[in-house]
Formats: sequence, structure tokens, C-alpha cells
Amino acid sequence: MVLNVVKLFILRAGRNSCLLNEFLDNNLIAIAFSQTGDLSGLDLDDINYSMMINYGVRKYSKIINRFVNEISLGDYVIVYDSENRIYHLARIASDYFYSESELLSDSEFKHFRKVEWICEFFRDDLSTRSRRSLTVPWFCAEIKSPVKDEIFDLF
Repeated sequence: MVLNVVKLFILRAGRNSCLLNEFLDNNLIAIAFSQTGDLSGLDLDDINYSMMINYGVRKYSKIINRFVNEISLGDYVIVYDSENRIYHLARIASDYFYSESELLSDSEFKHFRKVEWICEFFRDDLSTRSRRSLTVPWFCAEIKSPVKDEIFDLF
């Protein structure tokens, strides 16, 4: 694996990790904002427009664009289990897709990517600096070095 090419993202599994078990059981990750409809082939400007029309705000457009257009096959994602203080690491196994089917219990989550779960690690396995940097307010963010390197060094 060439770490400077592979990207690592952190994604929330709903509020208080409420969708984590469904993510794990179904080998997928997802984000909300279902009213935008399918965003396949849309760029940031189009996503901005869709967010304004459907939600009256654009403030999450860059984060949604990250999930739709910046995450690639072979990249990695960690999802945090806040109750047990464990991160789950997965490799992205599909392109972005939108589904009207009820793949998750929360019907607002319609934007998906399939993943292959690889392993898990405790939050306390990371340095204090890395733990602090992973406390992001957004539901999808890229993790850069040196935090990315520290996470991959665990394996």
C-alpha cells in the first residue's frame, strides 16, 4: 500500500453511532440528505444547487461532495463506535450509489458505498493529538498525515 496515494476518511454512523451495527452487518457506509436524490455524475456546483432547492442551505455540500466524488475505490474509512470507544476500519469497495430501497432503518440515509471491514482498534491506541484531531464536527472528513500514518502503523 502506498500511503501517500491512498486516502483515509472518517465517517459518522448517524447520531451517537446509531447506524453502526447496520453499517457493519450490511458492509456499507451511508450519508443522509435523501431529498437531493441521486447525485451520481454531479459536481460541487450541482450539489450546491440540489441542497439549496431541497434543504434551503448549502453548508453541507462540500462534505456531501467528498462522499460522492472524492472517496475512491481502494481508499479507507474509519467509523467510530462512541459507546465502546472503538474505530472500525474498512476499505471502500464500490463507487457511490443512491438507493430508494430501505437499506437502513433510517430512511434519510440513501447515499451509499459498499465497504470491506478489515479490523477495529481502540481509540486509546492512538496518541492524544490524534484522538483530538479525530473529534471532527462533520459527518465525513479526510484524515491527513501524520494522523493517517499513525492509524495505518497500528496494522
